[in-house]
Amino acid sequence: MLRNECRGTQTDDFLRVVTVNPADEGQSMQRFLLWIDGVGGYLVCPYAVVRIGRTGAANVDVPLLADVAQHHAEIRRDGEGYFLESYAPTWLDGHPVQQSPMPDCCRLQLGKHVVLRFVRSTPVSLSARLDFESGHRTHPTTDGILLMAHNLILGPSKAVHVRCRHWQHNVILFRQGDELWCRAGGTFRVDGLRQERAAKLTLSSLVEGPDFALRLEEVPPAIG
Repeated sequence: MLRNECRGTQTDDFLRVVTVNPADEGQSMQRFLLWIDGVGGYLVCPYAVVRIGRTGAANVDVPLLADVAQHHAEIRRDGEGYFLESYAPTWLDGHPVQQSPMPDCCRLQLGKHVVLRFVRSTPVSLSARLDFESGHRTHPTTDGILLMAHNLILGPSKAVHVRCRHWQHNVILFRQGDELWCRAGGTFRVDGLRQERAAKLTLSSLVEGPDFALRLEEVPPAIG
């Protein structure tokens, strides 16, 4: 079940950002790496269809350093949720599947050894996270994969996409057309420049606040 812990606890401004109009979700935003100081690194995939496969394969969005097929599976997002389609041996919660909806907290196994956990942490966002439960990683090496719909919520509560326990407030990355923006609870800096409330980012931006820091990095074009 999706947690409802964040409902009724956030400001109206927060909820307006979380419920971005789907028409504002651009189609040409590229993958990027998100490095969060003191927390970890994530591969962010802002696509409605995400292709998972072996590192080095063509047209793969999530390249895995693992013994999986070149194009092993796809995860598709629509207005209701997520759907899995596999092209090589795949199990969902222990059952072999070729096509299946993906419920929250389901266990995804690709091939004999790769195991991930699919998590939708908050009901106010369609974005989701894939956590590694096996010892495998993406290339470049990250701690997990963020399937970004309209926004990513980072912060100290459980109802976020990435939990940052030592932060005082949430930080939200959100899409505005094909642009990426950041919103925080107060003053922060983007690439050394002071910002109030919200600011546009690039895929090389450094974002710093009183108790947080995060950095974006482009995925090298030859990877995946």
